[in-house]
Amino acid sequence: MQPAIQVDRAILRILYKKCAGQELTTEDERRLEDWLAASSWNREAMTEIMDDGWFTDNMAIWEQVSADPLWERVQQKIADQPPVVKFNRNNYRKWMYAAAASLLLIGSASLLLWRNSHQRITDQMAISDVAPGGNTARLTLADGSTILLDSVAIGKLTQQGNVKVIKSAGGQIRYENGSSEGAGQASLNTLTTPKGGQYQLSLPDGTKVWLNAASSITYPTSFAQGARMVTVTGEAYFQVAKDAGRPFKVKAANTEVEVLGTHFNISAYDNEPAVATTLEEGAVKVHLISTGQTQRLTPGQQALLLKGQSQIRLVKNADMEETFAWIHGNIAFHDADVATIMRALERWYNITVDIRGSLQDQTFYFSVNRNAPLSEVLHFLEVYKINYSLDAKNRRLTITP
Repeated sequence: MQPAIQVDRAILRILYKKCAGQELTTEDERRLEDWLAASSWNREAMTEIMDDGWFTDNMAIWEQVSADPLWERVQQKIADQPPVVKFNRNNYRKWMYAAAASLLLIGSASLLLWRNSHQRITDQMAISDVAPGGNTARLTLADGSTILLDSVAIGKLTQQGNVKVIKSAGGQIRYENGSSEGAGQASLNTLTTPKGGQYQLSLPDGTKVWLNAASSITYPTSFAQGARMVTVTGEAYFQVAKDAGRPFKVKAANTEVEVLGTHFNISAYDNEPAVATTLEEGAVKVHLISTGQTQRLTPGQQALLLKGQSQIRLVKNADMEETFAWIHGNIAFHDADVATIMRALERWYNITVDIRGSLQDQTFYFSVNRNAPLSEVLHFLEVYKINYSLDAKNRRLTITP
């Protein structure tokens, strides 16, 4: 039997917030860092439930039940011996919820972690389904060395000049003690997510970045007095720190987005037909580098540059729910064709999709939790009476009309 991990109610609520995808406050991060520093067992617990993706795998189940019964279970005192949870291979969803509840029980303010239960569900997923992506990324430093962020401990990772690179208790990367002095010699770092990965980053100026699967962002370890410039491939969401004297610029493909302080999403995947910049809050200017065209956006608008064209198209009423779904932990498509949907699933679930035959005349409308296994996402194909087969072992999905 594993020793109990001592957790007070405040820490438990912080862990619950984190696994639900909610942003941790500065006080939350301080409490969590203190808790992790207090015990090696606490750090092992964090690794078990976060790095192994246990919370992420189970949030899809928790979010479909009332929070009150769950918290009643959490607040309940129980005996030292854990309850028996029977595994029914034909009832995956119910078993997952039972396992999730059983792993969040307090006995004398303790959180008990049971590796065997986690291993059983992981093994079952490997056999019959494809798990969703999770928080995984690679940080490339100026000297070319790399750090695999999902496999390193919380705390200081390295130092470049006078700038410390830190992995916070919330799992994000942040930079500390940078200054504009000598900014001309600032190092360039690149954060890269693979297929099936996502990650959060706080830039040296305090700008927050969410990086979607199969994406990258290159940025300096400290910003000079002029413009703050970063380069993006794939998809990223920004909450830009306001600084009237230093505009923030994002270069993606043949576009450059300029802001002072705002929230926006930019999608610039190589295998997508367009580069799309969508504004949620504030104001931005989108520049087309090749022609010099500039398009100003107000909240709710989108600048769309189709590949091979030299004119930015303004979408005045962008589909905000679809665009920002991934930030809120969902997958959403409204009137999208099957090829568009499958490209997104390939990135998030790290699969290969083979579409046989033509489905070009059909469009689909659906929304599902981003943390659900692939089989749940594919239910929409059954609704539309489209045949498919999933080879989970080889991560290959075949679709036929």
